[in-house]
Amino acid sequence: MDLADLVRLAQRGDRTATAELYARFHRAVHAVVLARTSYADAADLVQDVFVTALRKLTELREPAAFPGWLMAIARNADEPEEGAAEQN
Repeated sequence: MDLADLVRLAQRGDRTATAELYARFHRAVHAVVLARTSYADAADLVQDVFVTALRKLTELREPAAFPGWLMAIARNADEPEEGAAEQN
């Protein structure tokens, strides 16, 4: 399926489309956050990036811009606070 169509479906709440976007992009997001944080914290930060992206997905006007938009979210994601993993 075309990426723009997949994003449009996800914007409408399609869970299968959302899962496919995660499958296609989680490795790239992991690489971006791993450049800024420890390996131990990277998985949590990847989850945070996708939660943020899904919350803001309806704000994305051009679905084809999804990859760059997602990577910008990843680059700007806050690192987990020290000790946050132990609290969860």
